[in-house]
Amino acid sequence: MPQHKKQSHDSIKESFLQSLLSINDLEGWSIVTGNEDSCYTSHSILGQLITSPREDEGILFLVCTTQESEVLHIRRELDIPKDITALVLKFDYNFITQEYPAVSETDALSVWVSDISNTSKDEVIELDNTDSSLSLDRLKFPEGDIAVAKTGWSNKRQQISTTLLPKTGGKLFLNFKLKNKGDRNQYPFVQLNNLDIFMLINTNVPARSVKQLDVFEAVFGGSFESPLPLTGWTINGSCYTAFNFGQFRATDRELFLVCNTYPNEESAWISREIDIPEGVTSLPLSLDYNFLSQEFPGNGLSDWDIIELSIKSANGNVTRLVAKSSDDISMVEDTLYIGENQLAIGRTGWQTLSVDVPVSSGKGEIKIMLSSEGGGNGLHSALLVDNIRFASPD
Repeated sequence: MPQHKKQSHDSIKESFLQSLLSINDLEGWSIVTGNEDSCYTSHSILGQLITSPREDEGILFLVCTTQESEVLHIRRELDIPKDITALVLKFDYNFITQEYPAVSETDALSVWVSDISNTSKDEVIELDNTDSSLSLDRLKFPEGDIAVAKTGWSNKRQQISTTLLPKTGGKLFLNFKLKNKGDRNQYPFVQLNNLDIFMLINTNVPARSVKQLDVFEAVFGGSFESPLPLTGWTINGSCYTAFNFGQFRATDRELFLVCNTYPNEESAWISREIDIPEGVTSLPLSLDYNFLSQEFPGNGLSDWDIIELSIKSANGNVTRLVAKSSDDISMVEDTLYIGENQLAIGRTGWQTLSVDVPVSSGKGEIKIMLSSEGGGNGLHSALLVDNIRFASPD
């Protein structure tokens, strides 16, 4: 039977959910240099609560310090399958130092990925923890405050070079190293949380399974975990990725797409070119969407905003998966909590759409659009989309 290349993906998602665990008690983690007691899970640093990077993640994190030594080196082992074609690392960190402003001469945090079988092969993950990126703060103790400088919680995302990926499978190390070259009694800290490791893998599948390709998230960013331009989306108007929109969260992983008509009641859309393989005549597409509008049935308005999700095939044919206005779509009345504002809206709630789209091979286009028809009435709508995948419904 003919074989087609399939892109599947695997991921590791790690948040620290149990307090006061030593680093050696955490699966995959180990300490290379330094004191085991100086790296542990906690909700505080020396008794002071330091909140987690995201409100929805709880308050625990991994906190490490050099204490009175010069170096602390920890690492996370990564099992890499064969035929891997891409590896993306993402994590949150907060670097804290007592020696400011001469950080570059004393304290430092470095991160890199290394090959277990060839320690000379590594790739540095650049962090912004120089003097200019730090802000002043104070750690509070019963006997008094200590002046510190910190990066604040920062998110780092990096795709690892393919030259570092073991072609036949193997192991990599994700390394974190703290250095204290100044006063041993003024040691630095690092907080870590939300480690996310995404791997894209090539496998051969029978030709009859080509309709079940699940590559959209891996190749096209269909779960919107990366900034839109990095995954090839073209943007018009107010479209962006977000952790939340009011009280609404993603249906898959952490981020989702938001397109809205605020503040100028302008239409907003994103589009993405797609390569449709030779011999494919239909694509089973599924996605989640939630339409919210201040213009909804029952509020007495005659103007309606319109949502449209469509796929254009290589032959120019356009299939509209959703093309509805807030006048003819089923919505329930609700309140949207945005900051301190409470807005009366109608919403569909998260809906899952699954369709077979007729296509022809070649370059096509997927488009997600919110059209404003409000006519200057000052009311707005938003379209939330997540988890686009080329897969038959379960």
